[in-house]
Amino acid sequence: MEPRSKTRQDRGFRAGHHKDLSSDVLMRAKLGPASKSPDVDDAVSVPSQLSNDMWGEVPKFQAYKQEEAIRKERESFLKKRSMVKQTLDQQMQDRIKEKQAIKNKEREMDKMILEKAREEIETEQKRKNDLILKTLAAKEERDR
Repeated sequence: MEPRSKTRQDRGFRAGHHKDLSSDVLMRAKLGPASKSPDVDDAVSVPSQLSNDMWGEVPKFQAYKQEEAIRKERESFLKKRSMVKQTLDQQMQDRIKEKQAIKNKEREMDKMILEKAREEIETEQKRKNDLILKTLAAKEERDR
């Protein structure tokens, strides 16, 4: 069995609860330096020196800090989301450009193939016409 601690702070750390000391630091800043005491809790919080007006400010400040943390987290989330969206949009545009470039290349290749086919057809047609003309010329020569 674990021996009991004398201070609340030690028990909190053993239990795994880490106390947020920012509000305690704020109270010390408002109240001035704490009196020297051997107990750790006395150095951290001095509730007896707080007036009733100051007790209302502590929860307000903590709520303000919590709202600010939530706002910062939301802004961070929105910023990351917009960066991801920009990246994805850029990738989509790059893919669209790449596909368009491939289509243009294919069109150019098709045009070149069609042009070569036309040239071959014209060459073949000229050869046939030349052969027909030679055959007719040879026939005419034989007939004479």
